[in-house]
Amino acid sequence: MGVSWTIAVVYFLFMCCCFKNIALGASIMEVASEFIGGNFKIVSLPVITYFLSLIVFCYWMVTTIYVFTIGDVEFKKNQLYPNIVWD
Repeated sequence: MGVSWTIAVVYFLFMCCCFKNIALGASIMEVASEFIGGNFKIVSLPVITYFLSLIVFCYWMVTTIYVFTIGDVEFKKNQLYPNIVWD
């Protein structure tokens, strides 16, 4: 139990020594919250970008599935492009 009190006192002393930094951090958080409250576009832009990226990703997945299920690829020795054997 004495070790816990010692750690608590040391932690309290560290907090007293860093009071200016803690106050600065709190004021930065206050100004940042005011900025986000006044500019809702800052919050909505990542959400919109996520959904647009999700649409592109879904389109990419569908086209990839179509390409991979088109048929078997047959390579010939002196031909630049392979032939596709349709199922």
